Amino acid sequence: MHSRRSVLLPPALPRSTAPAALSRLPKTPAGSPGCTLDRANTPNDDLHGLVRRGWAALQSSLESVDRSLPAYIRREVERYLACGDPKHGFAWLACPEGHHHRLVPFSCQTRTICPSCCGRRMAERALRWTDGLIPRVAVCQLVLTVPWRRRWLLGRRPELTRGVLRCALAQDTAWLRRVGVHAGTAGDPGSVTVMQRFGSALNLNLHFHVLLLDGLYVEGAADRPRWRRSRRWREEDVDGLVVRIADRCETWFADQGFPADDDEPCDDELDDALPLIQSAAVAGRSAVHRQRKARRVQTLGARR
Repeated sequence: MHSRRSVLLPPALPRSTAPAALSRLPKTPAGSPGCTLDRANTPNDDLHGLVRRGWAALQSSLESVDRSLPAYIRREVERYLACGDPKHGFAWLACPEGHHHRLVPFSCQTRTICPSCCGRRMAERALRWTDGLIPRVAVCQLVLTVPWRRRWLLGRRPELTRGVLRCALAQDTAWLRRVGVHAGTAGDPGSVTVMQRFGSALNLNLHFHVLLLDGLYVEGAADRPRWRRSRRWREEDVDGLVVRIADRCETWFADQGFPADDDEPCDDELDDALPLIQSAAVAGRSAVHRQRKARRVQTLGARR
């Protein structure tokens, strides 16, 4: 049995603050407390060091050209760099008899770049989907990618991203009603979509991972829904669906004022560095050194 108390240490305190707090732990009869420091995320690992060095260099380069990143991005990176560091706060779990103590450093709880916090959130969400959301029926996975010329635009305009997804899901539903289940079937499927904003090289590559129920729920007896499975997908079905989704999305883009032959819009915030970085990420180039292409992805450490 443990009692719990939280110790929040201001970031401005020196690194010696954590040992000082540890010295205030109640002593065991032997004279020294047994203490465990839990590590869910290591603040001094290679990834933290790489981000810390690159973050400082990026900010210095942007300041030299009078540009800056939005506050929410700076906040996310700074919280990640402090994730798991005891000097930024920890929970103090103490045994009532004073025989053992556990220090659990606070996590950043961000939703973007922290592998530890994002991985935990991903596992919790997957468990909730499988246990309480997705029914026990056939499910297919669809991956919807975006043409190169539209990636920057969707990366900058979330409302356009949602509109593209609505167009794609509407075409999926129309195919199930028209061909997949039976011509003229009046029913609805279900879907869960995860928007991924990056590719394998951490470049800006917005695409959609869709879990689509492979069939339709139609009205059954006593107004209860009845499941009807779709037939097996064929290659020509996928090819035709891709063409219809692309045509419908381009028509929708034109209706929103972004025709296919239009250049990418300029951003109004002249001091905002984010459009510059996103444009470079789409093209695979360095945002700081405009003429230098980004290096190819390298694997560090021994191969297995």
